[in-house]
Amino acid sequence: MARHRTMADRAVAKPGLAAVAQLIRDLPGGSLAFVMATGVVSIADDLVGRGDVAEILFAINLIAFPVLSVALLLRLVRCPSAFLTELRDDRCGPGLLTIVAGTSVFGDQIRLLTSHQSVAAGLWLAALAIWTCLIYCLFAVATLKPVKLSFGGGFDGNWLLVVVATQSLAILGTGVRKAFGACETVVFISLCLFLLGGILYLVIITLILYRWLFEEMRPEQLTPSYWINMGAAAIATVAAVQLVPAVRAYPALADTGGFVVGAAVLFWSVATWWLPLLVAVMVWRHVVGGVALTYRFEYWSMVFPLGMYTVATFSFAQLVGIAALFLIPRIFLWIGVAAWCVVFFGMLRNCLVPAFAGAG
Repeated sequence: MARHRTMADRAVAKPGLAAVAQLIRDLPGGSLAFVMATGVVSIADDLVGRGDVAEILFAINLIAFPVLSVALLLRLVRCPSAFLTELRDDRCGPGLLTIVAGTSVFGDQIRLLTSHQSVAAGLWLAALAIWTCLIYCLFAVATLKPVKLSFGGGFDGNWLLVVVATQSLAILGTGVRKAFGACETVVFISLCLFLLGGILYLVIITLILYRWLFEEMRPEQLTPSYWINMGAAAIATVAAVQLVPAVRAYPALADTGGFVVGAAVLFWSVATWWLPLLVAVMVWRHVVGGVALTYRFEYWSMVFPLGMYTVATFSFAQLVGIAALFLIPRIFLWIGVAAWCVVFFGMLRNCLVPAFAGAG
């Protein structure tokens, strides 16, 4: 009897293991966009709200980050060809940089919500190493490939993840600088990353605007990834705001403080300008263009900018001391929380439930 039960248990377990293996094989390289969106909404609630949502979302990321990281590592080890194919893909390749941004945002959660500053510092070092590998591989592949990416087919808002990943490192580096002996060196690296991210934003957003204004844009091409147009400017604002007191603390970098303040004003203005246009474009996509409003993993690319704009506006209002600006993050916090809930339950309904139901 016991032997029969064991065999039956194995028979039941095999479909479940097969489902898990299938999920790992199908896991996109941009999976840590979920960690990014969850983390930034958590940070927004910690800054603007009462902190209850922040703790819940932090608990979710405590599970999601290691699970997704291990799953991506297993996928890399077991299917390296799939990783290389994704790296060479014009649309999917930049999504790999969510590994950097997700690690950095999770490190910021740990830095802000716990006392484990050394863990956050370790995550910054890990993210910096991954960024170094991915950023050069991505640009080298795009440069050397015989058939170049096209504006119409492969170039979209995902390329701004280059900016998001770079600025996320600047933010976390500034935040954990005191965990290192050479604080000034970490601040200098963070400042360089911020400036590099700013230049990359100006270059890539120029190409995106060229495509929007001078190339045909069909409704299905206006994907949620274009919300990163705003999110990349918002995260640059946060990086600038955090760098202001950090650079002013060191004589060699103090003179850059005024420039960084000006950059914060610039990037916050750009992020704010994008908002009405993105809303109008998304309404046109779904209402006029007839694109069905169903769950897609790319919708996390919309949740993240909403949460980041909340954090950026709150931080920017503190920097410039304009009280009226504090109303904006109070409103956008709940927009971000609502968007996270809708996309999260859509993910459960459309991804996890069918997978395990089929396994049963």
